[in-house]
Amino acid sequence: MGFSANHSTLSQSYNVTKGLPVPTMGSMPLRFMRRLPRRFNRPVTRETRRLVARYHRRPMRSKVGQQLRKWSRGWHRTTEGWKRALVTWSIAALIGLFLLVIGLLLLSPVGRVEEIRVSRADPRLDIEEVQKILSPLFKQHLLVLSARQVRDLLSVEIPDIQEVHVRKRYPSQLFVQIDLEPLIARLEIVDPEQEQRADSLTQSGSTFDYLTSGGIYVTTSVVEKSKALPLLRVVDWGVRPAPEDALLSTEFIRRMEEIEGILTTQFGQQVNARTVYLRAQEFHLRVGTVSLWFDVRGSLEDQMRRFRTFLGAVGLANAREYVDLRLSGRVIFK
Repeated sequence: MGFSANHSTLSQSYNVTKGLPVPTMGSMPLRFMRRLPRRFNRPVTRETRRLVARYHRRPMRSKVGQQLRKWSRGWHRTTEGWKRALVTWSIAALIGLFLLVIGLLLLSPVGRVEEIRVSRADPRLDIEEVQKILSPLFKQHLLVLSARQVRDLLSVEIPDIQEVHVRKRYPSQLFVQIDLEPLIARLEIVDPEQEQRADSLTQSGSTFDYLTSGGIYVTTSVVEKSKALPLLRVVDWGVRPAPEDALLSTEFIRRMEEIEGILTTQFGQQVNARTVYLRAQEFHLRVGTVSLWFDVRGSLEDQMRRFRTFLGAVGLANAREYVDLRLSGRVIFK
């Protein structure tokens, strides 16, 4: 294949497949490529043909493997697209279903309180009164109704509640179980000017006065096991206590129970009467014919140490009416 010598800007490139030079100027060929005439062809030997054939020939397994890889890449791209679409639509469907359920629960009458069942562990609880207290919960949705809300509503009217258990049964039932504080003493509220003692329960009408473990003054007509409870006389009050009042603090009750237990276990003294002075925040425990005076302001250890010193130095038999253990550094007795 010849080239014109008149073109000074002639550049040559090579045909990669055939190994022949391709004349170009810029990016356009100068002439059309043509095969060499047969007379210019070099003779090709058998070995050369065999070498070229061996070089360009690929085994069948290589072709099959390449085709399989091609199909595998296509299938992988297709499945990846399906997976992404499936995940996207699944998330969208779940979000839509969740919003639909929430909308149905909040806006539809399904799931609202239609029935409240109350169970009690103490017979002194009035179920009709409890249902009247819980009446504002009707038509509220069970999904947003909490046990704390139920307890707060009951505690306003029933101060001696110890525990409230709330259970929901969809679509419309609410179960409430109420545990009241246990009764720890019978109460006798005595006029401060009244001198005589009373050994029976304070009774007004058909109800009796009791003290709960939380210090709440309650009245009830239930008197089972009342004789087994200790009698507590309450005096020195400014305004006469009313039912459901917080009569004594839990610290006061705990101090009185601890001292009574120490007198019984460590000193062998049996307490047969208990008197509480509300305004003075003190209590008197009668042991035999002598009354021991304690309060909640002083230390329990100091008061019991003074009582131990009194027993060793004087003796309980030398006191006729009382032993005052409230004052720091001394014991007064009569």
